[in-house]
Amino acid sequence: MVKRKRRVIAAMATSIDKWPILLNFNDVRRITGFSKYKILKMINAGELPMIKVRGQYVINKVTLIKWLKEMNIQPLAIDQKPITKSQEYSGGL
Repeated sequence: MVKRKRRVIAAMATSIDKWPILLNFNDVRRITGFSKYKILKMINAGELPMIKVRGQYVINKVTLIKWLKEMNIQPLAIDQKPITKSQEYSGGL
């Protein structure tokens, strides 16, 4: 399970195309950089169009991208470039 999550996070950091179709609450936290309390407040106010499915908040990738553009929010996880092997061994420098 941990390996799968790392792959998803790595994919999210490199390209929107590689994001999963449905993003969960924690994915939105990583993408926006918002706290869980701010996200919950926005959901409850109807500002963030997340729905609850089987007890978990989810949002469609396309809906989130559209919402980010409407709100003028720059996603944190999109512009990151993948770390090369040499950077990984040198501590990311």
